[in-house]
Amino acid sequence: MQKKHVFIVLGVLVLLLVAVVALLHPTPRYYLTGKAKHESSYAGRPTSYWVDMIVANTPDQTNFFLDDVYGWIGITADRPNWTVLAAGDPQALPVLRELLQSKHPQVRDMAARTLQAFAYSASTKKTEIPQWKEIVAEVLALQKEGQLKNPVVIELCGEIGPDAKAAVPLLEATVQNGKERLGTRVQCAAALSRIDPSNESAINVLVKAVQSQDDRASSRAISALWQYVQSHATESDALVKPHYADVKKGIVSYLERQDDDDPTVNLEPAKQLLRHIDPAAAKGKGSAN
Repeated sequence: MQKKHVFIVLGVLVLLLVAVVALLHPTPRYYLTGKAKHESSYAGRPTSYWVDMIVANTPDQTNFFLDDVYGWIGITADRPNWTVLAAGDPQALPVLRELLQSKHPQVRDMAARTLQAFAYSASTKKTEIPQWKEIVAEVLALQKEGQLKNPVVIELCGEIGPDAKAAVPLLEATVQNGKERLGTRVQCAAALSRIDPSNESAINVLVKAVQSQDDRASSRAISALWQYVQSHATESDALVKPHYADVKKGIVSYLERQDDDDPTVNLEPAKQLLRHIDPAAAKGKGSAN
């Protein structure tokens, strides 16, 4: 009888040990937590896993910025970090939408940025995402509540494109506000031109910004216009072509202020747009005549 009790005690201890290991080891712990909270999962990992991963790697959202949001699309399978969520797989969307609702500011911020890269990747793969309108509504609600910052929302909506039409009033209000910083207006105009290609206000702000002496705003406007004329030929003929002379002068002035040998400045959009406007322009900085 005593021997039987010993086996029972040992059995209980073994079960307790297994339970402790399961709770302490990340994989089963996250699995159990995710099941208990009814979380979505991706790549076998529930939302709580991705929350902890982002929090551990982005302790302060104010000093964390993705230098190249598109530079980490090609993720290898042996890197189980949150960037795999950006690869354009629709199965990742439930987790990303739950991350948007996180109590952690840096998780919400990273979820929006990851969705931006996701939108780029999905577009490149020509993957239809029917949930975009719902996601845009969620993002705008978070922006209105102060849970997401405007620049992140603007960039995301611009990348989503026409399915982000719900963001047009927010973007137009900034684009048409002459008291707003030029850089902010350019950011909104660039996004607006991708969502609503026929929006004349957005194009007018971009044309004006190209002629600015603010190199950052001018560069951003040039890049946006170059993307626009390539993607929307019909609208471009109606809205940009009448301003070709002003745009050309702005580009030439911008290029003259730049150092061709500076590796931190990409002058290709400016040179390409100049050649598009004036095929006879010199291959270097072109001519203002």
